[in-house]
Amino acid sequence: MTSNGFTTCLWFDGDAEAAADYYVSLFKDGKLGRVARYPETGPGETGAVMTVEFEINGQRFVGLNGGPQFT
Repeated sequence: MTSNGFTTCLWFDGDAEAAADYYVSLFKDGKLGRVARYPETGPGETGAVMTVEFEINGQRFVGLNGGPQFT
Protein backbone atom coordinates (compact mmCIF):
# COMPACT_ATOMS: atom_id res chain seq x y z
CA MET A 1 0.00 0.00 0.00
CA THR A 2 1.32 3.42 -0.86
CA SER A 3 0.44 6.76 0.64
CA ASN A 4 -2.62 8.54 -0.70
CA GLY A 5 -0.84 11.89 -0.58
CA PHE A 6 -2.60 12.91 2.63
CA THR A 7 -1.08 13.22 6.07
CA THR A 8 -3.37 12.79 9.05
CA CYS A 9 -2.60 15.16 11.92
CA LEU A 10 -3.29 13.98 15.47
CA TRP A 11 -3.39 16.60 18.25
CA PHE A 12 -1.87 15.71 21.63
CA ASP A 13 -1.39 17.46 24.93
CA GLY A 14 2.31 16.60 25.27
CA ASP A 15 2.34 12.86 24.50
CA ALA A 16 2.79 12.80 20.71
CA GLU A 17 6.15 10.99 20.75
CA ALA A 18 4.98 8.30 23.19
CA ALA A 19 1.79 7.82 21.17
CA ALA A 20 3.73 7.50 17.90
CA ASP A 21 6.09 4.96 19.50
CA TYR A 22 3.09 2.94 20.66
CA TYR A 23 1.21 3.10 17.34
CA VAL A 24 4.19 1.97 15.25
CA SER A 25 4.86 -0.89 17.69
CA LEU A 26 1.42 -2.32 16.88
CA PHE A 27 2.09 -2.74 13.15
CA LYS A 28 4.84 -4.76 11.49
CA ASP A 29 5.44 -2.05 8.88
CA GLY A 30 5.11 0.90 11.28
CA LYS A 31 8.02 3.32 11.25
CA LEU A 32 8.95 6.55 12.96
CA GLY A 33 10.05 9.57 11.00
CA ARG A 34 11.31 13.03 11.81
CA VAL A 35 10.90 14.56 15.26
CA ALA A 36 10.80 18.37 15.42
CA ARG A 37 11.52 20.11 18.71
CA TYR A 38 10.59 23.57 19.96
CA PRO A 39 13.38 26.13 19.54
CA GLU A 40 14.44 28.64 22.19
CA THR A 41 11.92 31.11 20.78
CA GLY A 42 8.99 28.86 21.76
CA PRO A 43 6.10 28.74 21.97
CA GLY A 44 6.73 25.43 23.79
CA GLU A 45 9.48 24.49 26.22
CA THR A 46 12.89 24.57 24.50
CA GLY A 47 13.78 21.09 23.23
CA ALA A 48 10.34 19.58 23.90
CA VAL A 49 8.78 17.60 21.06
CA MET A 50 6.63 19.79 18.83
CA THR A 51 5.79 17.22 16.12
CA VAL A 52 6.60 13.61 15.32
CA GLU A 53 6.07 11.97 11.95
CA PHE A 54 5.25 8.29 11.55
CA GLU A 55 3.82 5.88 9.00
CA ILE A 56 1.53 2.87 9.31
CA ASN A 57 0.36 0.71 6.40
CA GLY A 58 1.57 3.36 3.96
CA GLN A 59 -0.48 6.10 5.64
CA ARG A 60 1.47 9.09 6.91
CA PHE A 61 0.67 10.70 10.25
CA VAL A 62 2.00 13.64 12.20
CA GLY A 63 1.52 13.94 15.95
CA LEU A 64 1.35 17.54 17.16
CA ASN A 65 1.87 18.50 20.80
CA GLY A 66 -0.57 21.37 20.53
CA GLY A 67 -1.63 21.58 24.16
CA PRO A 68 -4.92 21.29 26.04
CA GLN A 69 -6.92 23.86 24.04
CA PHE A 70 -9.02 21.21 22.24
CA THR A 71 -9.98 18.30 24.50
